[in-house]
Amino acid sequence: MLDTFGDADESVWNVTVSAPRDITAEVLDENQFNDLPPDGVVFAGFPIEMTLVRAGKEPLSAGFNLSWQILGGSTRAVYDPFTVDQDDLTGCGVVPDSWQDFSEVYARGTLTGQVCIPIPVEDLGHADTGIAIHHTGNSRTIFGPDGTPGSAAPLPEPRGDIGSGSGDGTRVAPLAYGAAAEVQFDSFGDADGSVWLVTVSAPTDITDSVLAENQFNDPPPAGAVFYGFDVSMELVSANKEPLSAGFNLGWEVLGGDSAKVLDPFTIGDEFGCGVVPNSFDSFAEVFVGGTISGVECIPVSVGDAEHPDTQIAIHHSADSRTVFG
Repeated sequence: MLDTFGDADESVWNVTVSAPRDITAEVLDENQFNDLPPDGVVFAGFPIEMTLVRAGKEPLSAGFNLSWQILGGSTRAVYDPFTVDQDDLTGCGVVPDSWQDFSEVYARGTLTGQVCIPIPVEDLGHADTGIAIHHTGNSRTIFGPDGTPGSAAPLPEPRGDIGSGSGDGTRVAPLAYGAAAEVQFDSFGDADGSVWLVTVSAPTDITDSVLAENQFNDPPPAGAVFYGFDVSMELVSANKEPLSAGFNLGWEVLGGDSAKVLDPFTIGDEFGCGVVPNSFDSFAEVFVGGTISGVECIPVSVGDAEHPDTQIAIHHSADSRTVFG
């Protein structure tokens, strides 16, 4: 259980932490601009896995509510990603399979990744070196080679077919695919309070059409597909005209299989799907009565693409979403 400030306080996670190892060579190979660690220091990496069991708020990110540390067995010091070489706050730099602090999941969803912390070489492999989740203040959960095995908390039952039917645009009562629905933006910026008539089609695997669109488009990562859906948005009312929705919303997939919140860049490289045929231009401006339409694309796992509970969401701001299913 996290003992912390913020939304994750008293949330329960099943956590698995692997022993730290020297990943200096792997980090340097990952990006040509990564710097060598200081003399006598190694980049220590450890994979972690966190599955959300229960929380007062969903979806939930652990990122604002905890930090990872290495407790040096030889030096008896506490190390975070920036303790060593304070003048260069890049830590290890670009880390392969890096832990993403702010990825969000629903209950049963699992976050994975690798944390990297520079530590003195004498601490690596020392019998007393441990890894800690730092909650707040002096509150820590510590993992080490001589630790006692923990017991995993039972996960809640799957929520069933939450992706069907129509409703008020929540995860348990989504708006229906293919049917126009009025959506009022709950957002920062000019579009806050604006009303749009939104239609979202059922998503499908559009990998082949994306790859055919541009020779420089890369295929999705192994086990993933390019998931596309048609969007139509007609501006009904607004305090500012012309108006663009682009700065005031984001499109997401809520994974039925993974229980993850997926945006265009959660899976794969920084270019998401690449060049998408008839791509939705969220920065196009319209007056009242004008319509923006096109295709949105988000890389998702095959498991999510095939799962009946996978949904589409407009992410307005903070925890405000309008869900379609």
